[in-house]
This record gives sequence, C-alpha cells and structure tokens, in this order.
Amino acid sequence: MSASATLGETVADALRGALRSGELRAGERLVVLALAQRYGVSQAAVHDALHRLEREGWVSSESRRGVRVRAFTPDTAHEVFALAAEVGGLALGWAARDHTRVSLLEAVRPPLEQARRAHDSGAWDARRTALVAFHSEIARLAARPQTSEVLTVLHNQMMLLLADFERHGSPDAHRDGQIAGYEHFYGILKFGSTDEAQAALRERLHADGTPVVRWLAGRG
Repeated sequence: MSASATLGETVADALRGALRSGELRAGERLVVLALAQRYGVSQAAVHDALHRLEREGWVSSESRRGVRVRAFTPDTAHEVFALAAEVGGLALGWAARDHTRVSLLEAVRPPLEQARRAHDSGAWDARRTALVAFHSEIARLAARPQTSEVLTVLHNQMMLLLADFERHGSPDAHRDGQIAGYEHFYGILKFGSTDEAQAALRERLHADGTPVVRWLAGRG
C-alpha cells in the first residue's frame, strides 16, 4: 500500500468519526485543500479518503459541486430504511440457517447492551454506533459478501440520517421507543421462529426510519 493510500485511510477514519457523530452535516461541502491542511497530509491522500467514503455511501461527488456529505430527501431516506429492512431480513434468514440460535444471540447481545448503557447515560453518538453494530453483526453472520457490501452502505447512510435527526430534530420520544423495540426484537429472536424474527427486524427498521422521514418532510 502506498504512503498516500495509508494516509488516505487515516483521513477517511477521522472523517467517518465526524460523520457518525453528526459533526459533518448532510449536504456539507468537503474541500480538499482545507482537509489536507487540517490533517497535515497531501491533497492526494484526501482524494483517496474521499473516494473511500464515496464507495461506502457517506459522501457524493457531483460535477461543479465537488464532494459533499450525502444529503437525503424524504423519499431517498425512506428508500434507505426500506432497503435495509428487506436486505437485513434476508441476511438474518441466512445467518439463522448457518448458525445456531445461541450463536446469533451471543453475537447481537453485546451491541444491544452497549446501546442500552449508552441510552441510559445519554451518550447518543455511542448509542447510534451500537445499534448499527447490532445490524452489522447479523450481516457478518450471514457471510454473504455482496449482501454485506450493500448493507455496509445502507448502515452508513442510516447513521447519517439518524445523526442529523438526533442533533437537529425532535428525537426524545423516538429514542425511548427505539431501544424498547430492539429489546423486543431480541426477545423474538430468542424465543420465536426465524420468520417471526425476520418480520420483527423489518418492522424495527421501518419504525427507525419513520420519524426521520417525517422530520425531513417537515423541513421541506
């Protein structure tokens, strides 16, 4: 790996943190020269970082507009959560076929517990990260490379949407219901059938997206 590629991953990792936290907002322009100066790297390293982030779904590049944090309309936000629900449901089915129920529960319990602790302490950035990690564990156990790639992009875009909503919307009631909803899903995964768990996961992701989509529609 070249030096610029190594530095590019370092810059990309720093930017991921700012994107996950909502420090960088939807639609915000990312200026290559300014980022190079901020992180003390070459512009080539910044270009490499931004290419990585574009592949991962965090940013978009447009002619004459440069690179910006990905922005969403109500329709595109709905699409993100709807796709995550359907592809996530497929991933759960494959994971359940290839692993025992105990293995599934052991994989998703730690991020769920982290999300609960973060919620109780008001650590909202950590809470979002833990909930996305919950879904990522299901994708990992599904062991389907293309599915994992698609879900990585969708999870990153969910993170952007939730970070923006929780920083600038009215998320308080949503937060309480969301944690309770994930704990309910965990119970179905523990005691119910695979079909019931898939349906509950899809329902949970649609419920995650509903207040975000409504908030975006209200801003329009």
